[in-house]
Amino acid sequence: MQGTVRILLAAMTLLLPLHHGQALAGAEGVEVERVSSKRAKVRFVHTEVRDGELRVRGSVSRRIPMRGAIPGHVRITLRDPTGRVLNETDASLMRPSRQSQSARFYARFPAAAPPGSVLTIAHQPDQ
Repeated sequence: MQGTVRILLAAMTLLLPLHHGQALAGAEGVEVERVSSKRAKVRFVHTEVRDGELRVRGSVSRRIPMRGAIPGHVRITLRDPTGRVLNETDASLMRPSRQSQSARFYARFPAAAPPGSVLTIAHQPDQ
């Protein structure tokens, strides 16, 4: 019995991180597209609709694991199903501490997206 529980816990531990990479992450009918750069990778992205707003948060980490600031910002673009840009904004990267290997971002859009919309999150390194 204990062996079965351990196997199930191990399987859940391995499969749980895969949930964060799904195309739909919170907001109904909105597909999330992540675009990484040479220096950093867009990792976790979560979207939700609250109080009539589309809220987006996530994290970016360096491709080579090391501490320090991650240069650049995240450009978040919301497109309707036909490809027309509904809204676009730049979100700055915030590190929880100087020792962090990743940074977080957060943005809000004034209106919820129609079903079939595409939300593109792209890391833009500073030049």
